[in-house]
Amino acid sequence: MKAMEEIKEDEIKSKHSVNPSVEYASMNHQGDLSNLKWCLHGDVIVRCNNGVSLSDRGFRYGQHLFETVAARGGNYLFAKEHVHRLFKTAGHFGFPISKACEKALCNFLHLAPPGEGLLRLYLTTGEGAVASPIVAPNLFAFWEETLFPSREEIEQGVRLVSLKEPVGTTTWGEKTGNYWDHLRALETARSMGASEGLIFDVEGRVISAAMANLLVWFDGKKGSVSESETDLFLVTPSQARGARDGVVLSWVQGQVPEMIECDITRNDLRKVTAMAITNSRLGVMPVVSLDGRKLPHLELAIQLAHEYRKYSLNPVGKIFLSVSESFTEVPSRAKTRSK
Repeated sequence: MKAMEEIKEDEIKSKHSVNPSVEYASMNHQGDLSNLKWCLHGDVIVRCNNGVSLSDRGFRYGQHLFETVAARGGNYLFAKEHVHRLFKTAGHFGFPISKACEKALCNFLHLAPPGEGLLRLYLTTGEGAVASPIVAPNLFAFWEETLFPSREEIEQGVRLVSLKEPVGTTTWGEKTGNYWDHLRALETARSMGASEGLIFDVEGRVISAAMANLLVWFDGKKGSVSESETDLFLVTPSQARGARDGVVLSWVQGQVPEMIECDITRNDLRKVTAMAITNSRLGVMPVVSLDGRKLPHLELAIQLAHEYRKYSLNPVGKIFLSVSESFTEVPSRAKTRSK
């Protein structure tokens, strides 16, 4: 005999055969929001009580990809962009992504979020022998209630330090289960009294922060990394060095089309006039000091941060793709310039 919960699931799927994931998933937004988990079951996303199997290679070997989607003002922010990146990276690693999976995730993210917080999306390689082909990947979602930066916290800013240990890879920005180096870098920065740390490659070029992308304003009159004739200009580290193609960074590009992507060295950082870090939780967070030096034009980062905060509370435009649109074609982020 089926348990009552299983009978209820069958009734819901039968009753809503056209689009069962919408009604079924929406029921899971009730009650305690601190431990909401979902997983792909056939062609719908359903409440998942057991979590990831210990035999899933995503757990055993860290063979999984993830994206973090912020929810504010009753909307998932940049849902289509996050799914673009998740499935594009999945294609790079050989994940077979079915149309049923795409449709289920599309339907799920059309729902109103449970509240203010972060939706963590995980795509695992599923079960299988070591180094065997990915045949049946698993998709999981986890809800995390989160406090976003207040106006006061934005204006206070955060402190950054330059970390000494370089990273010898160009895959730093890939969001995979092998995130130990990112966490260790963040721990090191915090042990030095800072909120975040700058990561460099073996040639001394900036990649990003430990858990965030980087925005840097330079003074064009001081012979910095650009040949710009303007007084101040905005730069972000090159993706070729391993920087993440972040969705908030792409939003910044839309607001500041003249932002360029180029190499930034340790010496260049002496000429920085303003900085900010970006990720889904922080949005745009101003940097008040770098290696103990106060940055003279903090107001530039604060202004941009407030613009993002205003947008995040009242997002405009289409927030998600239809299933017929491509999940793998992501527009380029910024103009590039070699040093």
